[in-house]
Amino acid sequence: MPKLWNLPVNRWFKTAYALPLAALLACGNQGGKPKSKADNTSLTEQLEDLKGGAPVNIADLPGKTETEKFLYLIGVPTATKSGILIFLDAQIDSFDAAGNKKQADALRENRKLLVQAADETMSIFVEKTAAVYDAVFTPEEISQLTAIFTNPIMQKYTQETVSLQQKLLPGAEKWGTEHVAPRYEALIKQQAEK
Repeated sequence: MPKLWNLPVNRWFKTAYALPLAALLACGNQGGKPKSKADNTSLTEQLEDLKGGAPVNIADLPGKTETEKFLYLIGVPTATKSGILIFLDAQIDSFDAAGNKKQADALRENRKLLVQAADETMSIFVEKTAAVYDAVFTPEEISQLTAIFTNPIMQKYTQETVSLQQKLLPGAEKWGTEHVAPRYEALIKQQAEK
């Protein structure tokens, strides 16, 4: 079984997939507690499944502290899981393209286990992330941020984020491969010529 985080990738992979991932995570995927089928559906279906539903009541969210609840509110766990799925799909595509069907199939077959592991340990990630937020924001600022993100217009925005992500992802991929990657290659070539 290949180790997910230690897989070799080329710079085309890093450029073509890291940029859309950054765009996806920058958009976030708010809407409360994440839901996922955790199966072998397409990324589009996976992202739609993660889409927020009804307005969120902060008291109903997981988390032991107000900061942890805020992180669930803004969708940090869901965005993180979305990023993991994008990374996994990119690794599968990379193995398929390299003709390494065995490793690609192993990752494909174990997708549910990866999502399960992320779900089961997400509270640890949220707790550690909350510590970072608490070092930057005062409790009063977290309360103010929570009020902003529970505002009805912000709730609408957060519920539509997945739809926005789906519309942005193809353009981000095209930009990465058609513009960033060639420029990156040119800069590497210029640096090597010095």
